[in-house]
Amino acid sequence: MRACVLAVCLLSACAPALPVQRLSANIDRAQQSGILMGSSWEGTQPSFAWAFPRLVAFAELHHYTVEVVNIRQYGFAGMNYFAPIRLIQIDDSMSVNHQVSTLVHELAHIFQPQELPKGFPREVFAEAVAMYACEGFGLNTRRETYSYLAGVPMPMREAVLNKYAVLIQKVSTEIAVYVKPQE
Repeated sequence: MRACVLAVCLLSACAPALPVQRLSANIDRAQQSGILMGSSWEGTQPSFAWAFPRLVAFAELHHYTVEVVNIRQYGFAGMNYFAPIRLIQIDDSMSVNHQVSTLVHELAHIFQPQELPKGFPREVFAEAVAMYACEGFGLNTRRETYSYLAGVPMPMREAVLNKYAVLIQKVSTEIAVYVKPQE
């Protein structure tokens, strides 16, 4: 009984404040209002460096290795996700908060449904998980998420978000609960 109560408390404490189904419409509103310019990685948020080792431990729990390396030298944009060899590489030139958010995004790919087509649909799933998981432990990535997903056609975004809303919430909560410091 106590375990059930604790699980419900943990799930509700980290549940997304914004329903997944409304995320796509909010992205469009933000894009139309022009608030997607710039990045908040270097803004007023505190450092979430403490979360990175917890995320690495989460990756290891799922048999993935995480490396922070200079991957731009290989022509990649800031991260690599090599599912066959269970390796995630994060670029060392990104800010710590950007590395944390990117690692959560890459971890979300571990849980994406296999039937999800490659490309935009998988990125919508992973980015939604990353935004909600990061919010679950206190890192606000909405501006970056909205900017990233604004380039995905709205019907495609909505199809993924509506079909996988429950899974997005489940995965983001699992990551957030694992990473969030115990009080």
